[in-house]
Amino acid sequence: MKKVLITGGTRGLGKEIAKVFALDGYEIYLNYFDNDEEAFKTKNELFEYGVNVLLIKGDISDERFVDYLFNKIGNLDVLVCNAGIDNVCDIKDKSYVSFKRVLEVNLFANFLLTQKFGLQMESNGYGVIIYINSDNVIDKNDDVTLEYDVSKSGLLMLAKDYAKYFKNVKIHTIAPGWMDTGMNDIPDEFKDEFNFVSTSDVARLVLKQVSSKESGNVEVIR
Repeated sequence: MKKVLITGGTRGLGKEIAKVFALDGYEIYLNYFDNDEEAFKTKNELFEYGVNVLLIKGDISDERFVDYLFNKIGNLDVLVCNAGIDNVCDIKDKSYVSFKRVLEVNLFANFLLTQKFGLQMESNGYGVIIYINSDNVIDKNDDVTLEYDVSKSGLLMLAKDYAKYFKNVKIHTIAPGWMDTGMNDIPDEFKDEFNFVSTSDVARLVLKQVSSKESGNVEVIR
């Protein structure tokens, strides 16, 4: 059975991605950082698809945890780097601590994961890595999302460089617009002002990219 690891996979977009891979018969590994109740709820939902699901709780920006994750899972067919955080506030209120933390989760963690699982995939002669980015790196950046925008710009270059290096691993970047998930805490009265992207549409695109023969491509979905 093919295996997929999805970071941030127990809610929001990650949960939708897990569903499409479950429908395709994958063995599902879901990493999450907190919220055990939501994680076990997602696991129980995915069991209905008749696939194996394993929850692995931990901080993917911690090198020791990534080592543990790698030893726990072993060989992967697909790695979906979906986990991400932001810190929306005025630039004058931003701090080094918050700036560093966003980069740790959105960028450094994906380097750690790719070095571990990607190099193993390359050695095995197959594998797909998909980075969930943002259309902020295309033309939607804003000063209140400074550290998020910087982290996602770095992630784009991370993907491009690994795509050049790997011969056997396909690298794909998906850059969605705004999605109505828990990450975007937008009051209901303002939601009509946003043209939200469907998380299910993004999830289907993720699965579609697994069969793509190209590497290093960027898919923007709005």
